[in-house]
Amino acid sequence: MSNLPTLIVSAALKGDKVAQLWRTTPEGTQRVRLTQESRACQSPRWSADGKRISYGLSTGKADDAGDDILEWYECDENGKNKKRSAPPTPEPEKSTITPINTEDYVTGFRVGNAPPKTITLSPAAHKLFDETGISGGILRLSALPHTSTAVLGVQLAGGNREGKWHTAVLINLATGKAEPWGEYGWSGFCVAPDHKRFVTCFNRTINGKRENAVYIGSMAQPRKLTRVLTSTELVFADWRGGRPVL
Repeated sequence: MSNLPTLIVSAALKGDKVAQLWRTTPEGTQRVRLTQESRACQSPRWSADGKRISYGLSTGKADDAGDDILEWYECDENGKNKKRSAPPTPEPEKSTITPINTEDYVTGFRVGNAPPKTITLSPAAHKLFDETGISGGILRLSALPHTSTAVLGVQLAGGNREGKWHTAVLINLATGKAEPWGEYGWSGFCVAPDHKRFVTCFNRTINGKRENAVYIGSMAQPRKLTRVLTSTELVFADWRGGRPVL
């Protein structure tokens, strides 16, 4: 299994009282439990070489922003050799795309040192959003190589007109025109090493129904998501060798 494209997932499965670390294939098969922690495992990340996994354990305490304070650990790909560690550091940003914000909203972008461009929603893209406009930031997807496009992720706390909380539009970098692209979850968006698929997680409540689930999407058809697994607790996933973009 170690040579397969592999997901690391924090989820409560098979009667888990709290979220544990699991390894699984993108199809959700060959699930292997890696941890037996008494506290919830959170925000796992593969190391760049795919041999180590960093994850946080809940302390039950919150910081000033209300976020859970975590104790960080790492283990090998089989859940062995656990030890304390520093929090994982984000990958250096390699994109030349810089979003331009007006107050809380993204209104344009700049590619390199070129003059700024204004983002213009097409009629189809405009229907996705409420009157508050575009909020969020550019998802710099290396999974769109050799194209003149970028993806703008949008987060609307109240949901958009389709009742979905996180939507994305595809922006033509030459014109600034934005068209609908797909849906994604904030708690993990990672593009596969082959740039053809992505993994994303939803922890949300829609119409009174709670969903904690991992989905796989196709970069070619990002609005068609396939559910991999569901969890009774918050869920997070990372793709071995992939590129996290959130």
